[in-house]
Amino acid sequence: MYDWSPFTSGSYSLRLVSCPSAPNSSSAEVSGPIGMAEKHCEHLPNYWTLHGLWPDKTEMCNGSWPLDISNIQDLLAEMNTWWPDVLHPNCSDFWKHEWKKHGTCAASLSSLNSQHKYFSKGLELYARVDLNSVLEKYGLKPSKKYQVKEIKDAIWNTYGIVPKIQCLPPHPVMDLSFWL
Repeated sequence: MYDWSPFTSGSYSLRLVSCPSAPNSSSAEVSGPIGMAEKHCEHLPNYWTLHGLWPDKTEMCNGSWPLDISNIQDLLAEMNTWWPDVLHPNCSDFWKHEWKKHGTCAASLSSLNSQHKYFSKGLELYARVDLNSVLEKYGLKPSKKYQVKEIKDAIWNTYGIVPKIQCLPPHPVMDLSFWL
């Protein structure tokens, strides 16, 4: 099983995303970036992208602390690659939303108490967990259709945890969530 000890400084939910056309069902087929071109994505990623880092179940802790993109300027190249907004052309709006909804709550942890630390930790965990390689090892890529069970089994067999997989309306976006 996977060694989670590098992540013991807090409880995180790392969310990865793809855009399938399946309903929320254990027997549903899950597919990759279907419909993304319709949502203004010209260059579709052929890998699972990071949706967010959610350190706890609290949301919207400090609406008066907006994201200042200049605080994460050195992370933007990585964020555009690994943490893009796959449904809209303006990633900064998505990152502002993630910061406001989850990052301001994460800031209660010393390891995540700044915008730079929050987004850096999300990128770090995304790279260290390396879900792309795991799913690829099992033949699972965002551009094809799969049974939800196939994805759950791949994650269970590698990490020893059961992911939460859900499709969220109105846009059929699939989130793979698991607690680290």
